[in-house]
Amino acid sequence: GVAARVQGLCRYYALTLQQGGTVRLVKLRDGETILAELPFPWELGQSYQFQLEVAGNELRAWVLQDGAPLDEHQPLFTYTDRDHPLTGGAAAFVVHSGCIASDAMHVEPLPGIR
Repeated sequence: GVAARVQGLCRYYALTLQQGGTVRLVKLRDGETILAELPFPWELGQSYQFQLEVAGNELRAWVLQDGAPLDEHQPLFTYTDRDHPLTGGAAAFVVHSGCIASDAMHVEPLPGIR
């Protein structure tokens, strides 16, 4: 998956695919909190495009099959973190077990956000 506001190995927001066919939005800060979860029948070896937007304490997340335009889809998750939100940090890939392959990670400011 992908992570935002990374402040070390145990502090970040992440969007991940899970065994059993689910997608999760999680927060790691003093343990893991599942912020949202939905069924998502993903397939091993298939390419997916992840997008995780964070502005203030607002998060929006998408997972699409590679090549699908993001702007035509509603986010899978929209979440407001009111419990000690993470306010800054880096971007990263997240792998708990197995491996990940990627062509690139693109990080940019959101329009109107400084």
